[in-house]
Amino acid sequence: GANVRLTDVTNSVGIGTTAPGTKLEVRDSSASLVRAVSTIASSATLSGGFFLGYEDDGAAMASGDRLGGLIVGGARDTIGTLQNSLAITGFAAEGWTSTATGADLAFETTPLLSTTRAERMRITAAGNVGIGTVSPSQILDVRAVNPVLLVKSTASTNPGQAEVRLDSAGTDDAFYHIAKGGVDKWDIGSREGSDDLRF
Repeated sequence: GANVRLTDVTNSVGIGTTAPGTKLEVRDSSASLVRAVSTIASSATLSGGFFLGYEDDGAAMASGDRLGGLIVGGARDTIGTLQNSLAITGFAAEGWTSTATGADLAFETTPLLSTTRAERMRITAAGNVGIGTVSPSQILDVRAVNPVLLVKSTASTNPGQAEVRLDSAGTDDAFYHIAKGGVDKWDIGSREGSDDLRF
């Protein structure tokens, strides 16, 4: 019928449309189009509804290959021209083998007055988080022309303090390092084995 259409030419399936533009296209006036419900007994590893997307062109994934992801967008005019403006994408972080399948996760948005997505944040296979960089070298690596980190309390009454806390393991030092051109110039922190503050 008109609600489900299988096209012979492209072997595509349309639900709510007679002209699917992809292998599966779902159109409806409802905000909730696709739902996955698992009825298996709840557990930490087996339960839950998932969308599984795989890339397989007959060869093992190479470092940098896109694995798949979620892309979100909408119409940019009155004739239904669709624009993809947000994306969460997976990339292979190494050449894949039977014992190594490292992967990164990237987040993209579209700047104002633009139609081109730009990567904003990446979580690497090593667990590092990069904002403004695709190759973060530390647990959190933030890069911009004039980067500013803001920690602000929104409490209207006391206590409403804002904190940035450094807590070293055992008796190790905890430091703020101030660098110029990638070279450490000044340190502010605790002295190893002591409660003294060192400059």
